[in-house]
Amino acid sequence: MVKIKVFTDHDITHLEESVNDFLSQHESIKEIKFNTSLKDMDEMVPGNDAKLFYSVLVVYKD
Repeated sequence: MVKIKVFTDHDITHLEESVNDFLSQHESIKEIKFNTSLKDMDEMVPGNDAKLFYSVLVVYKD
């Protein structure tokens, strides 16, 4: 069975640690995709600066 796991964080170091932990526990990785997007932290609060959000999609066989 093929599964998909998505990690998203605005802290690239935290994201890298989470993904590396996951990858060390799963050997059968089929595909990894990276994405970066610029989003407001909270669009309802004026004055908040937009931040970069990093995403990693991992396709693996369980």
